[in-house]
Amino acid sequence: ADAAASNNFGVAPLHVAVAYAGLERMELKEARAALMLLAHGAKVDVRDQHGHTPASVARMAGARPSLIDFLELEGGSAACQRAAQEILECQDEESEGEEESLTAILSSQTKAGAKTPGHMTQSFSDRVRASTSSAPDMKMAEENARLAEENLRLQKELDESRGNLRHVQGLLDQSRSTLERMKSARLSVSEAPAEAFQAVRDDMEKEMEELRQRQDVLGQERHEWLEERNALQERLLEMAQKLDQTEANNKRLISEREAQTKEVTRPSSAVQRQVAELTRKSDELSQTTAALDAKDQALSEKDAELKVKAQAEQEALEALEAKDAELERLQSELQIAQGQQDRCNQKMEEKAAALAEREANLEGSKRELQRLKEELQRKVIEAEEAR
Repeated sequence: ADAAASNNFGVAPLHVAVAYAGLERMELKEARAALMLLAHGAKVDVRDQHGHTPASVARMAGARPSLIDFLELEGGSAACQRAAQEILECQDEESEGEEESLTAILSSQTKAGAKTPGHMTQSFSDRVRASTSSAPDMKMAEENARLAEENLRLQKELDESRGNLRHVQGLLDQSRSTLERMKSARLSVSEAPAEAFQAVRDDMEKEMEELRQRQDVLGQERHEWLEERNALQERLLEMAQKLDQTEANNKRLISEREAQTKEVTRPSSAVQRQVAELTRKSDELSQTTAALDAKDQALSEKDAELKVKAQAEQEALEALEAKDAELERLQSELQIAQGQQDRCNQKMEEKAAALAEREANLEGSKRELQRLKEELQRKVIEAEEAR
């Protein structure tokens, strides 16, 4: 098989091997899967679709520095492949030497088995254990790695527990502060007399009545201004009609004058007076129209101002209604708080009664105990006297 092959995501077998070695906290000599892949042609510079090399994958998996440094050797894939082959050959030679020594010990012990007493058999097992323990500390390294991983896991759980404890403590402090604020708010509400609430309510109702009256007055003024405006608009319409009529008469007279001018060389003085009079009336109508336009503009501005005032009064009225609703809510909360206070007082009285009853029972028990002690002393004295 091609050890350097990769899948559709660019992941090679070496990525997976170093990831497992990192998660299991293996040393370089223990990561035999990665070493075998490198010895058979795997490349350390291969990248997946995210651009991760085997070294970066091992670093993300928490691999030991020996494995990460080996994957980042100078010389790239060729250097890593040669080094992996050398490490595997050394490990194979050590393993063969151990097997040969163990086989020789077993064969020699088998030949002399019939002549060897029991204590010698015990020494043989001790030698086997010694030879096994003198082998490369693979099991000890595995145990150390397992203990280190367990230590990291326990440390992580301890940190999470501390964080959760701090979070719970913060929630508890927040709940306590909220409870204190609620208690202070209830006390402030319960301490406020009902007469004060009634006085505030009366003042708010009075202000609301004044606002309604002012709103009615403003509405009446606005109605009057609108009527005046309509009247002025009607007058303006009449003046415009008169102006149109005057202009028509003026045009008619001018046309007649032109016709008469053709017949008579010098116009008569009566026609000149009529023309002057019509011109004067036209100017007066123009001035009156301008004055009416200015007054209509002033009425429009006044109407806008009245609308703004009415809107402000409406907003103030809504604010007072909101205050009234808030006051009713506070009164309901006061009643609820008073009910809770009454229930608490009742529970405290019941607990006090139960406590008094327990104290009475305790007092009776004490008296009974004292009586029994005295009787016991009396019987002891009588027994001593009888002896």
